[in-house]
Amino acid sequence: MKRTFFAALMLTGALALAACGGGQPEPAATPTPATPTPAPAATPTPTPAAQDPVEEANGLVQGTNTTIIIYSNSFTDERLEWLTSRAAEDNFSIQGVTAGGADTHARLLAERHNPIADVVFGLNAFFWESLIENEAIIPYIPAWAGEITPGLSHPHGYYHALVIQAILLAYDLNQMSPEEAPTDWLDLWMNPDFHGIYEYESALGGGTTRMVLAGILYRFRDDNGHLGIAEEGWEHIRQYYIHGVPSVAGVDQFANIADPNSPVQLAQIWHSGIPMREEQHGVNTGFVVPSVGVPFVVEGIAVINGANNEEEAKLFKEWFGSAQIQSEWAAMFDSLPANVNALEDIGEFNRMISALPVQNIDWEFVAQYIDAWAEHIMLNYMR
Repeated sequence: MKRTFFAALMLTGALALAACGGGQPEPAATPTPATPTPAPAATPTPTPAAQDPVEEANGLVQGTNTTIIIYSNSFTDERLEWLTSRAAEDNFSIQGVTAGGADTHARLLAERHNPIADVVFGLNAFFWESLIENEAIIPYIPAWAGEITPGLSHPHGYYHALVIQAILLAYDLNQMSPEEAPTDWLDLWMNPDFHGIYEYESALGGGTTRMVLAGILYRFRDDNGHLGIAEEGWEHIRQYYIHGVPSVAGVDQFANIADPNSPVQLAQIWHSGIPMREEQHGVNTGFVVPSVGVPFVVEGIAVINGANNEEEAKLFKEWFGSAQIQSEWAAMFDSLPANVNALEDIGEFNRMISALPVQNIDWEFVAQYIDAWAEHIMLNYMR
């Protein structure tokens, strides 16, 4: 789990470099990927497809119209509506349940002895490792597994990568020039010019929010510090919440940025959420690229252990991760696919995203502490 997504970004690096003009930052040196943690001897052998998936004339795996329940933190911005309609064209009947990444993870753990969901997708590295440890998901290798960049999916097939997301600090270029903007998250509270004009999330149940916090705290790793973090790191978190503006439930961060009556000019965002919000709110987005790099998330897909409709869940995994469906998903929602056969038409925006320097984070370390960090922050720093 000590990955930096180097291999995935290199796939589109040549295209991305061509799209880095016009004031976009030059890509910094990509950190050398760390050696993956060896799998324990007891890890079960991944289950390949029990039978060849049924394919129709369109070349896609077909479902049987058996309703499956899908948990995800990636159903925002009309994704669930699109997926429900598109899946029905290939005989999949889905019922989606949406929540933040941490809340989705917690629900799966709570239900692991009596599961409700059949499939989960989205999440990130430290959530996946916890689900494996708690035997909440099972290994299953889809036919398209070999089309995923090596190092992004689980080596023993528990989950497979779908989408790569950059986690960004965004602002409106109509209100703030790149020269006026911060150069790092830490500038928000260390520079008085940004006090009171950036938004922080009022709840810690979202995967994006936890990635932001991990990207800040990991810089101050200290194995002798409280929860593995030096006191300096906790002081930065304290200042982050002192000088920011809390989010309001149900109000989109870009709506606040675009609102002339709102003080908010900067906020967190996952990169594929930017284009739709620009169109909705008339924002021209700039974003901050710290010298340490940008945290990247790998969203994946897995079959739930004890799923009521396990075979249909496996068929859905085969269908959803295929190059054709991931190409359609990327075109609709500006995502950066992990499937190399879906990268051809990713567009200029995602080419530029793929060139961003990657923050080198030990996700195994983060997985060990992230829940305790969230609890410590809620009890001591949030107001």
